[in-house]
Amino acid sequence: PSTLATREYQLRAFASAVVHRGRDPHTLLSLPDLVSFDTYNEGLRFFYERRGKQTSTSIHDMASMLKGVAKHWAKMPEADLTKMATVVKRLAVSQEGLTRKNRDRLRPFDDPEKVEVLLGLSARLRDEVDRGLLPGKRAHVRAGLALAIELLLVAPVRRKNLASIDIGKNLMKVGGRWHLVFDDREVKNSQVLEFILPARTVSLLEWYLREHRPELVMGETSALFPGHAGQTKRGNTLGTQITDIVHRYTGLTINPHLFRHIAAKLYLDVRPGGYEVVRRVLGHKKMATTTGFYSGAESAAAALHFDEVILGRLTPQPAAPARRTKEARR
Repeated sequence: PSTLATREYQLRAFASAVVHRGRDPHTLLSLPDLVSFDTYNEGLRFFYERRGKQTSTSIHDMASMLKGVAKHWAKMPEADLTKMATVVKRLAVSQEGLTRKNRDRLRPFDDPEKVEVLLGLSARLRDEVDRGLLPGKRAHVRAGLALAIELLLVAPVRRKNLASIDIGKNLMKVGGRWHLVFDDREVKNSQVLEFILPARTVSLLEWYLREHRPELVMGETSALFPGHAGQTKRGNTLGTQITDIVHRYTGLTINPHLFRHIAAKLYLDVRPGGYEVVRRVLGHKKMATTTGFYSGAESAAAALHFDEVILGRLTPQPAAPARRTKEARR
């Protein structure tokens, strides 16, 4: 559903761009009208020039989407599809590793105090709820946010998966341990994800299920984070709430997806080169995806580890002999 909404928005935005370039809107009656090559080129030129004759990820994505419409829905001639493919290639954004914005947002976590503040936030929120500092429903919602933040720290899944956790389907108790599981049909890149939750997370989960979730449920639902009318809370809503509460308590700007990058950074800071563990935890299909994102992010930590090893191997220089005074020589 979210993809469909995005594609519809892109098509409407593109149609608006074509009209801004001088096209009579009454001549745009169908998808083939939008994806004839001349129209395709003219509409993309609007976005390209608006950015100062620079491309972007969104422009490239729009160009690629429209080419797909031209090929699979409008059945445009092969010659036009070939020209569109050239345009898509020219608009591609060269991006290796994390974006500058994400690198800037991760930099505060070079400070151990910032790390401790974030890692302790869920416990801090639970303590405030337990002490009765929040009235009524606010306390129950705050408890849910404490659990959501805790889960993102120990099981850094995508926002959609976090919001859609179903108690009967995704949470399983095996012996005395809780597992958080997503099958391949639920995950963006069709990778099965499974996490064994640590003791402190289990304590928070059981506290939330026992004391707070029942007060949030409206209708029949097995959603861990229930929304209105028995539905799962929307990913956008949960994401905004998490971003707001983290910023209010820590001053850090963090969205749910950034928790995935934070998890990778914190692990690689301690174990530079430990890409396979990061790949499995984040559910990347290919190692190249993991190394492409994080090989630069760990360079500072790697240098520190390198220095520690080298300095540990260096033989201390012998102290220079003290110069004897005349009295001592006598």
